[in-house]
Amino acid sequence: MSKEAIFDDKKALRGGVPVCFPQFSDMGPGAPHGFARNTKFEVAEGGLDPSGINAVHHAAKLVLQHSDETLAAWPVEFTYAITFFLSDHGIEIDVEVSNLSSQEVSFTTALHTYFAVEDIHEVAISGLHAVNYLDSLQGRILCHEPSEFVTFRGEVDRIYVNTPQEIVITDQAAGRSIMISKAETWFDAVVWNPWIAKSKRTADLQDDEYKNFVCVEVGRCGSPVILPSQETWYSKVAYQSLERPVVDLPLFKTHVQKS
Repeated sequence: MSKEAIFDDKKALRGGVPVCFPQFSDMGPGAPHGFARNTKFEVAEGGLDPSGINAVHHAAKLVLQHSDETLAAWPVEFTYAITFFLSDHGIEIDVEVSNLSSQEVSFTTALHTYFAVEDIHEVAISGLHAVNYLDSLQGRILCHEPSEFVTFRGEVDRIYVNTPQEIVITDQAAGRSIMISKAETWFDAVVWNPWIAKSKRTADLQDDEYKNFVCVEVGRCGSPVILPSQETWYSKVAYQSLERPVVDLPLFKTHVQKS
């Protein structure tokens, strides 16, 4: 969580897992990233103890349902349920979106996950080699990922499309990796770090906080979910912390001066 996160119930928190729904970014007619990330979810199952989880089931289910406010922004009756399952080695997040309206609807969505890292200069993302992506820093032109590892030497903002089901974040400085295992229904993956200039322009980020996080988000970004009336879309993703990096990346030993 950013040290400058704004807790005013109006702005999405800069950290954790903000939910982008019913729209990812500006890829649609509504407000960027939709309204879900700024709207209160209700606890549906697994009452929370003071630590924030259910002590018996190690799970919590939260639900967002249509209201007068959401209907004004998106005229669809729906429920968006998100369930968190905790284990000793990671977390699984299940998503269920139900269309309660009388007509077919479409939406895009993403889990805007922030991962804490020791040093962004020594972070690499694997599993995206040879995958196409939309480069948001270049007007979303279609590019092709030539590298085995995505590393960071400046701002990165990419929407990888039709991605493999497993993606790994290697946090070399911390001596660990995080395995992301996603269902096939999450077609896409967004990789983002704001770097220096954008961090300075962002009110809810300290100027140097870009060094200590990376966003790798599972999503349905470019290809919307088409959901018939009275049906439910299901998806899930699991995050597992590994004790050591999956790969040894000596390139980090000689990276350019940090800036």
